Amino acid sequence: MISDPALEVMPDFTSAIFLQMRTLLSNAQDITEAEAIIQLSDTWTADNDARRVLWAQQQDADNQARLQEAEAQRTAEEAEPLPPQLDAVNKKLKISDFDENKKVSNSLIPRPSTFALHKIDSGEYVELWYFTPEGCKDAANSLKSTADETFGLSKVDDVVTIRSVASSTASRNVIRDQDLSWRQMTMAKNSLITHIAQAGWPQKHIKALSLFFINLEMSPLRLEDQGEKVLLLYQARVRLHWHDALKRDEGYNIGDINDELLQSISREVIKRSQHDTLRRVSLISLL
Repeated sequence: MISDPALEVMPDFTSAIFLQMRTLLSNAQDITEAEAIIQLSDTWTADNDARRVLWAQQQDADNQARLQEAEAQRTAEEAEPLPPQLDAVNKKLKISDFDENKKVSNSLIPRPSTFALHKIDSGEYVELWYFTPEGCKDAANSLKSTADETFGLSKVDDVVTIRSVASSTASRNVIRDQDLSWRQMTMAKNSLITHIAQAGWPQKHIKALSLFFINLEMSPLRLEDQGEKVLLLYQARVRLHWHDALKRDEGYNIGDINDELLQSISREVIKRSQHDTLRRVSLISLL
């Protein structure tokens, strides 16, 4: 059972206890200490918001369980058959209840494609691009009123099922994680974390994935030449590997950055860059 995150108080990131974290973040991103404090506060707020969603979902589940228990206690003698007209209406319309005292949020998160949301609901890997502003815009442009009413055959684990076309069709414009810009990655991960919380992912998984992105953003490697490209490639490979490992019941804590693997990828990127430079020089010499 998770506790109500609304009761939590944001830490004082200006205090001496966070000096080392502020310094590390300032050096990694070449920003002032004041900007580092703002970024730490924003990160804490995003995590708190995601856990508030989990809390609300837990409360809804508890309320639903209580309602079902009360319904189960009713005896057959107490249950009277509904008039045919009313019974027909209840069978026709199925819609969730709502809180009359709850208002719409001050800001609305852009909606990714149905395909991406289906992947999230299934706990599967999906490219970060779907959660970038560009990916959400692509989803909005391709959205049609009948999209979710069109069905086709889909094969999953050698089992053929019927699934809506919108939930099983990837975008032709999708960009691989390692080919995203740093800005796209940082914006997309915030949307991703929010949506996996709304989908009811375990809090353990949400915290690990949040820490994963935080550690990438705070990595000193960002100060080095092509450091962000290295971190993007690390993110792309490790997040996909993590999902594959979860399917095999061999999951691990993705939040802990493997420095040895990171350095190996760094050497790979540098070697590839040197090769590309030599190739361009050779082409120029032939002109």
